[in-house]
Amino acid sequence: MNHQLDQIVSRQDTNSAKWEFYHLLNPKADASTIPLWVADMDFPCSDEIVAALHRRVDRRIFGYSAHMSGEFFRSVCGWFQHRFGWYINSKDVMVSFGVVPALGCLVKILTKPGDNVLIQQPVYYPFMSMVTNNGRNVLANQLVNDGNGYYSIDFEDFEQKAALPETTLFILCSPHNPVGRVWTKEELQRMTEICVRHGVKIVSDEIHCDITRQGVKHYPLPVACPDAQDQMVICTAPSKSFNIAGLHASYIVATDEEIRKKWKDIVTKQLGMDMMACLSITATEAAYFESERWLDEVRAYIDDNLKFMKAYLAENAPRVKFRIPDATYLTWLDIRDYGLDSRDLWNELASDGKVLLENGTLFGQQGNGFIRLNAASPRPILAEAVRRFVYTVNRVRTGHKAPDFSYITRDGQSGQAADLFAGNGKTLLCFLRYAGCTVCQYDIHQLTELTDALNERGIKPTVILQSSPENANKLGTLRFPVICDPDEKLYKIYSIMPAIEKKALITSSGLDRIEAATAAGYHHGEYEGNENQLPALFVINSQGTVEYAKYLTDVDIQPALDQILEQFEKKGGNLQCAVRN
Repeated sequence: MNHQLDQIVSRQDTNSAKWEFYHLLNPKADASTIPLWVADMDFPCSDEIVAALHRRVDRRIFGYSAHMSGEFFRSVCGWFQHRFGWYINSKDVMVSFGVVPALGCLVKILTKPGDNVLIQQPVYYPFMSMVTNNGRNVLANQLVNDGNGYYSIDFEDFEQKAALPETTLFILCSPHNPVGRVWTKEELQRMTEICVRHGVKIVSDEIHCDITRQGVKHYPLPVACPDAQDQMVICTAPSKSFNIAGLHASYIVATDEEIRKKWKDIVTKQLGMDMMACLSITATEAAYFESERWLDEVRAYIDDNLKFMKAYLAENAPRVKFRIPDATYLTWLDIRDYGLDSRDLWNELASDGKVLLENGTLFGQQGNGFIRLNAASPRPILAEAVRRFVYTVNRVRTGHKAPDFSYITRDGQSGQAADLFAGNGKTLLCFLRYAGCTVCQYDIHQLTELTDALNERGIKPTVILQSSPENANKLGTLRFPVICDPDEKLYKIYSIMPAIEKKALITSSGLDRIEAATAAGYHHGEYEGNENQLPALFVINSQGTVEYAKYLTDVDIQPALDQILEQFEKKGGNLQCAVRN
């Protein structure tokens, strides 16, 4: 492992879309959120690219620049010849402002309004928008998931849809984003043969071609299908490979003269976007000429990151299905075994988990039940993000079966969760922090005051503390049991995540709670457990089903207690549960 890549470089105050404008994606995200949604890396560029840019900046003039130098074309063509055995004639290379704008232009060039454009969902969502925004129809050839994260092509469906007279274009994602497949030569040949047979042009987005796992071979489509090159256009760039996406260094390769002519008519004559930025040219040349070693080190680091993720998820969230992708640094996490809607989880991750990922439904309806996470970050950032993800996905939710656990109370009695839940009525599990916590002492006092009201509703409270029995007994006589969990095992079982920072505990309502506790005469005692631990409350019936679940974001539990009293009402002598959580 290259431990230099473990170094965290702040991206604040750089106008980073990923790290500074997260609130535009989800208003529940904040400065403590780890954003692993945008597909760029958090690694510094190669020293060679940085040095080349410095030399160019030192010239102090940034006028209009043309990419027509032999060095630019030599860098592009030489790279693909060297890495992939793909010979590119420089006349076939045309620059673009990015792959997504290129897709939009190519849809205009290769189709007419009302045509079908074939794509393979779940897929990078601009594929859909570039089609529909140009007045064409999306026709989806759904990829087939084997249940363990490996996706294959339904060729029968592919051919049926390619054969439709209205289908004139196929947009291929190779390697595929988000499912991570590197298509075999045989798969590429079969798709191409079908398209050629039915007169369907192919645009292949190959922007992730350099970021394959060690030992995995990517075939550029012209290499796999050299006889059909005039039927295809390749979109690629150094931006993902060398982390220079913000420089918008991108280009297309088209051997067909008519396509190139139409491209120039739109890009040059209509849009005036045929010139690269001066720094883009410099960075491209430095990437392809000088940064191969850096790329291979980053690939190895990403490989290790993915292995770490797989092992961590297998141990801590085994119901998350995760297959290490063949290529890209984007992971496609299958959460369907949790019975969760990915949109709901995405919101939960942003608001409570403080990690911002991509909602799988963006990639097509087949993406519901999936979350995309960018693994191209220093290991400490990735590890914390995955930890937050695991805490959030493992939450105990209303309607779910409560986890089983063994316990010991402060007076030495031991038992199992089933014993605690058994009998008539319901059990309120109130997870606080520790006996010496001023607010927790006040919470226990308040809970004592509410015990009669809870009992009237058939609810028996039980407090769980990160305290030793000795310290828990300092609380005096109580009307309910206190479970001691100094090793925080139960907190982990119930996936109760500590606050990211201690100051996060002290919201305005949290401050009010502290002031009320102090005014009531409670004082801080011995520290135990995790000082940043957040509270949580669960109401569980005698069958072990969760009827209420609340994970708190500060130390004020009173609103949750009020909600429980309201939700579980006594009417006509019968308990009635009105689920509002």
